[in-house]
Amino acid sequence: MAWSGVGSGTAEAPYQVDTVARLKEVKDFVSAYFLQMNDIDLSSEANWTPLGPSGGPFTGSYDGDDYTIQNLTITGASTYRGLFGYLQGTAKNIKFTGASVSGGNYTGILCGAYGAGSNISGIRVGDATTSGGTITGAETGYGGVCGYWLGGIDNGNVTDCFVHATVNSSKARAGLAFGYTHRNGTMHSIITMGTLNLTGIAYYSGGVAGEWLAANGSKMASLCAINLNSTTADARNGGIGGNENYEKDDCYADNTWTITAGSGYGAFAGYSMATFTGAYFNSEKLATAIGGGGGGGCSGLTTAEMAVQANYTGFDFANDWVMREVPGLGITRPWLKCMTDVLPELASTGNPFFFGGVI
Repeated sequence: MAWSGVGSGTAEAPYQVDTVARLKEVKDFVSAYFLQMNDIDLSSEANWTPLGPSGGPFTGSYDGDDYTIQNLTITGASTYRGLFGYLQGTAKNIKFTGASVSGGNYTGILCGAYGAGSNISGIRVGDATTSGGTITGAETGYGGVCGYWLGGIDNGNVTDCFVHATVNSSKARAGLAFGYTHRNGTMHSIITMGTLNLTGIAYYSGGVAGEWLAANGSKMASLCAINLNSTTADARNGGIGGNENYEKDDCYADNTWTITAGSGYGAFAGYSMATFTGAYFNSEKLATAIGGGGGGGCSGLTTAEMAVQANYTGFDFANDWVMREVPGLGITRPWLKCMTDVLPELASTGNPFFFGGVI
């Protein structure tokens, strides 16, 4: 079988993906290199078939080149659901708008699951003013980027991911970015916005990731609404992570909580035995930093204090962070410099650092 378009599938001459048909063709060349050439609208696909299912993972490299996958739709209750079913390679520089994804275990917008050696970077689900999609499920492992991080000892790297989405979970391990991170690796430079709806017996869920058992993380922020209505005792739901047992540094949670039913929740983590560094949360919105487990190191700030750069001891404002007005929320918070592309620009300058008069 030969590729229908331009390219030879190598790093030097990747297959060029420029139509829906060629995007679907990726599944037949799962170890090759790909480069997206333009925005691709999947509204003609009523129920997308994931690329690289669990039985034959995608091990190649897909570079979206900052183009958009529009209107990805997945329905049903099958496992490993997303643009990619099971990713064990590289996915980078991909934007998503208008996504609607539902499934069984391990469901996300980018991929259902990713494994050993994977590298994910430059993913954008929506922007700071507009949600990029909805993820819904009643099993385990749901996330705006990926449902389940699985694999071996060297489990790759995730960096520079922004998610503005709605995640609806009635069971386990859901997060605005990742559902279930259960293997070694690193995760840094992540911001989440939107809504996390936890109903039924929902447990082990969080504003960035749900169950977080083996991945170290840094430079993360969660600015979402968390609606908790769970019947599970000690459900371990939190602002950054739900069931959270690995170190995190340079992170903050400023989530709006609506709690109808539930227990074992915390503004930063639902449950943790770890000690955090440079970890902050809005103590006016939820006074408990960590729901259980004996972890610590989190500092509570008032809403007013969270708008002041000097209160974020340990944050590198020279290289990583900048204080910015967050559109739609009417607040000023630390924002990652690598993600100013998702913020509105001031028309007269074209410079996102000047939006709202905050430098």
